[in-house]
Amino acid sequence: MKWPTVGNLRILIIAIYITIVVFLINFVFDYVVSTYKLVFPYASYVFTLAQLVSTIAIGYALISVMTSILENYTSRRLDKVGTGIVKFFGQVVAYAILLLVIFNILNINPTSLLAASAVGGVILGLAMQNLLPIVFSGVLVGSSRNLTTGDVILLESYYWGVTTPKFLKVKKVGIVFTQFHDSGAHLVSVPNTLLLNSSIATRLEDKGVYKHSVNVNIKNDVPAHILDKYISKSLQSAFSDSYLKVPQALLMQNNDKTHVYSVTFYFDDIYEVDQIFDRIFRAMDMAYWKAREDKRTKRYLT
Repeated sequence: MKWPTVGNLRILIIAIYITIVVFLINFVFDYVVSTYKLVFPYASYVFTLAQLVSTIAIGYALISVMTSILENYTSRRLDKVGTGIVKFFGQVVAYAILLLVIFNILNINPTSLLAASAVGGVILGLAMQNLLPIVFSGVLVGSSRNLTTGDVILLESYYWGVTTPKFLKVKKVGIVFTQFHDSGAHLVSVPNTLLLNSSIATRLEDKGVYKHSVNVNIKNDVPAHILDKYISKSLQSAFSDSYLKVPQALLMQNNDKTHVYSVTFYFDDIYEVDQIFDRIFRAMDMAYWKAREDKRTKRYLT
C-alpha cells in the first residue's frame, strides 16, 4: 500500500499546529479569566470559534489522508470509474461525520436535519435500488481480489439463459461490469452481481495449468469394463499430438440407460477449451463404437 502523498502529510502537520495553537489560546483565556476575574463576555464565542477552526482543520486533513489511502488501494483493484465512485462515497460519509461534529460544537440539534436526510435517503435509495447492488458488488469483487486480470472462471447463470458453463478469462474488473474474453476470443461484459454466484475454475498452482471436469453420457448397451479400456486408448490417441496432459475419465454413475463418465481435462488458456471439448467428445464417441464392435460386447448383447 502506498503512503499518503507529501501534500497530504503537510496538511496533517498544519492541522496539528493549529490544534496546538488553539489549545494554547484556550489555556491562556482560561487562565486570564480565572486569575484576574475579568468580565469577558465574548470568551465563549472565541472558544467556540477556536474549536471550530481546529475541528475543521483536523477533519479536512484526516479526510484528505484517508481519501489518498482509499484511492491508492482501490486504483489497483478497480478501473478509474470504480475508483472515483468509491472515493466519492467515502468522502460523503467522512464529511457527514465531520458535519455532525461541527453541529455538536455549535450546540445544534441535528435531529430535524437527520429526519429530512432520512426521507431524502429513502427517495434516493428507491431511485437507485437497481444500481446500488451492482456498485457494491463491484466493490466486493474488486476489493476481495478474488478476480484479477488473467484469471479464468467458469460462469454459470440461468439469468442469461445459459445452461452450459462458460469459460471466461478476466480482462478488467470494473465497478459495474467485469470484462472477459471467452473461448472464442470475444469480449464479454458481465454485471458484477452475477459474478458473486459464479464458480471459479480450479487452478493447479504447482503445474501452472487449469483443470475442469465435464460429464459425458454414453448409452448403456456396452459393458463398462469393456468401455473403460477403449476410452483410455481413445483419449491417449486424441491427445497424442498435443502438449496438454491426457484427460482422465472416471465412471461416476451407471444406470439402466446410460454410463456417466466424468472426464477431467487440463488447459493453459481458455482459447484451447473448444478444441479440447471437440477431442474429448470425438474420443468418447470412437471408444463407444469400438466397444460395440468388440466380440465380448456382442456375446454380452446376445
